[in-house]
Amino acid sequence: MKRAVSLLVIFLFSTVIWAQNRYALVIGNANYPNDRDKLPKAINDTNDISAALKKLGYEVILKQNLGRLDMAKEVEDFIARLRNNANSEGFFWYAGHGIEFDGEGYLLPLDADMRSETRVKNTSYRLFELTNSLNKVSNKANVLVLDACRVPPNIGSVQQRSTGDTSRVIKSVPQIQADLMVIYSTAPGTTADDGSGRNSPFTEAFLKNINEAAPFTTVTARISIDTFNLTYNRQRPHTSGSFADEYYSLSTAGINPLPHSPANMVRIEGGMFSMGSPSNELGRGNDEALHRVTVSAFYIGKYQVTQAEYETVMGTNPSKYKGANLPVENVSWYNAVEYCNRLSQMEGLTPAYTIDKSRSDPNNKNEYDDVRWLVTLNPDANGYRLPTEAEWEYACRAGTTTRFWSGNNETTLSGKANVADLTAKEKYPDWTWTIVNINDGYAETSPVGIFAPNQWGLYDMHGNVWEWCWDWYDDYKSKAQINPMGAVSGAYRVIRGGSWFNYAADVRSAFRNSYNPSDKYINIGFRLVRQ
Repeated sequence: MKRAVSLLVIFLFSTVIWAQNRYALVIGNANYPNDRDKLPKAINDTNDISAALKKLGYEVILKQNLGRLDMAKEVEDFIARLRNNANSEGFFWYAGHGIEFDGEGYLLPLDADMRSETRVKNTSYRLFELTNSLNKVSNKANVLVLDACRVPPNIGSVQQRSTGDTSRVIKSVPQIQADLMVIYSTAPGTTADDGSGRNSPFTEAFLKNINEAAPFTTVTARISIDTFNLTYNRQRPHTSGSFADEYYSLSTAGINPLPHSPANMVRIEGGMFSMGSPSNELGRGNDEALHRVTVSAFYIGKYQVTQAEYETVMGTNPSKYKGANLPVENVSWYNAVEYCNRLSQMEGLTPAYTIDKSRSDPNNKNEYDDVRWLVTLNPDANGYRLPTEAEWEYACRAGTTTRFWSGNNETTLSGKANVADLTAKEKYPDWTWTIVNINDGYAETSPVGIFAPNQWGLYDMHGNVWEWCWDWYDDYKSKAQINPMGAVSGAYRVIRGGSWFNYAADVRSAFRNSYNPSDKYINIGFRLVRQ
């Protein structure tokens, strides 16, 4: 038997957070009047989650099988406790049925009247009431977990459960302020396994990974991977939202602060996404096999490294198309990693790379590479580095699944990317390849940051110049991965994003390219990443 479940985890942050005054409310609604609406795993899950939270220092109130008035009272008391303690941390877990009408979610108590839409609204608990209250609590941190069925009970004579209708599932969380992370235990419109054990697969994965001495984004990434594996690749957790500079670690280690975002960098929260492209994507390459990848949080530059920045650090400007605010180009992969280290040293950071120019890299299989420095990554360093290919695509997509972050049609790139278009064709009439039917105003490179950013505030992720990545180029692995670093060895390093010299298919979010790491071209530059 399967039941559909949604998990939403919401983090609301203020200032630096310390592990103290932890309060939890856990509600499990299971014994609904209709036998096929009963959720027996909700009892097991909430019992076990409560026990786990107590071990983390939470003062837990566990309530099961509540009606509307009792549910409202417990939530009101919980909110009041948080509001009266500025140093408190709150954790609210709800397991039971949920339903959505016109974009607004409702949590279903046992006595919800399902005879009509109006009756359901009047006898259920509005998700807006809960999230709006949490928005106004000025405590340290709050976590809200909603484990709510995606396919709710029938309304009147409507038989949505028997037909598989998912139009009434809770798909979003209303009226949430900034610093929000939403995590669904399964993708919208799909079902989650109830499992054959004591707990649902998601709760089993949650209990396995709770109390890890790691950022909560890392813990939830591991939960997602374990859920995916426990359900034999059927259940695909889904995440959306963003955090502030702080992150939450669901462990006895407490909540740890991160420094404020470095200048001109954006903090990207970790999560799981589908890397590569579907088989029917227009312009797709054979090396874009779709697979699930989880990445941890990282900082990435808003812009491609400019010529002014490069010259300040390296003392030279190798670019063909000169301009202080144009992206640096004509740089090799070795130039890029050396720039990362020098900039790190200038800012008092620990360099991300150890560069041994006296030794040849035994993993370098490129016979035409005349540099071949031995470059190793220091994973714990706080200095600048190149993004991994997975980090790059995750940041480029910014939560989207379309060909470009702007949409599926190449014309959506207008005003958002510098690509081979009508402007370039006018200057280079002998071009024989297909161009994008837009005018971006630039025949070669354009100043960074003049086109619209993607949904996460990153500029020029499509076009302008290709961007070097850390990875050796190789075929993707089909199984789910966490923080992949690419192949151990190879002949070419990955570049991503396309350039002013490329048509639409080559600037897609999933498009992969690679070059000899010692090569330098007038349309290849790079972008920085930091831990």
